[in-house]
Amino acid sequence: RLAYKSLKTGETGYTLGKMDVERAGAISSEAFKISSESGLGKAVDFIGAAFRSPGRALGASDEFFKSIGYRMELHAQALRQATHEGNKGKALAERMQDLIDNPPEHIKIGAADAALYMTFTNQLGEFGKGLSKLRNIDTPLNPLPFILPFLKTPMNIAKYSFERSPVAPLVGQWRADVAAGGARKDIALARMATGTAIMAIASDFAASGVISGAGPQAAGKREALERQGWQPYSIKVGERWYSYNRMDPFGMTMGAAADYNEYMSNGEMDPEDVDEWQEVAAGMITVVSNATVSKTYLRGFADFVDIMTDPTRNSEGYIKNFVGSFVPSIVGTGEGIGDPVQKRQGR
Repeated sequence: RLAYKSLKTGETGYTLGKMDVERAGAISSEAFKISSESGLGKAVDFIGAAFRSPGRALGASDEFFKSIGYRMELHAQALRQATHEGNKGKALAERMQDLIDNPPEHIKIGAADAALYMTFTNQLGEFGKGLSKLRNIDTPLNPLPFILPFLKTPMNIAKYSFERSPVAPLVGQWRADVAAGGARKDIALARMATGTAIMAIASDFAASGVISGAGPQAAGKREALERQGWQPYSIKVGERWYSYNRMDPFGMTMGAAADYNEYMSNGEMDPEDVDEWQEVAAGMITVVSNATVSKTYLRGFADFVDIMTDPTRNSEGYIKNFVGSFVPSIVGTGEGIGDPVQKRQGR
């Protein structure tokens, strides 16, 4: 019901949704000071509604999954409290139902926090808040809105992924949960163990050639693989590759495992060689970087890093991509339909 209401009205019930800034009706009869009853006003409102439909759909999907997350945590919290109070059997079920129907404040707050966490819309940490303030500085010379058009959701996805990996102790929230003890500690440890197990399985698949990572950097080797149908951050089913790069947060976990396997397979390790272990540590940093910046929502940041690394070679491509980003993707899709190369490749 909340998802339908959000889709109908364009409003969200908990936060601003996946869009990091408020979606104002910039294309509307009110904005252009045209009568909404006139033919021109109705046409402008219709066009504005069409342009806002993707954001409205995101808001509706957010409400749908927030509702599921809220009810999940509400039941979990009710079970914990009812069990902690010593209830059993029928008394346990009745006490749980009472807590669900009339949840106390601490259970409602916990369920709301869980809903935000599960949809990657929870509040950022100190670093994220500082970066958000810099991005929101109102000046024409501020490049951050173009480099990082999305901030809250990508950072929360990254934190969510790291909490489910061997590097979980580096995440402040994970350490706080472990220090709190009780159910929070158990859940934090379970997240780390589950994510690490997924990485181990993905690494095994990568070693078998079923899952791909970023692939070789050398242009010749990469083109040779691509001619055989290979593509980065994909899983092989039969003779075709299917991308998992957008299946976050698990796509990031799988990508990091595949990248690390590719890095390790490039040479043999000597356990007593300190220099090689330093290279492995550096490789792990590279792996995390590749798995993070390969995401479409961080494309602007990745391109900016490239141009700062080698402005002579990468500046022209960056400018073309930046200008091209203002062209609706449907235009490129229409051109691709008539591309004979794509037809032959079956893409």
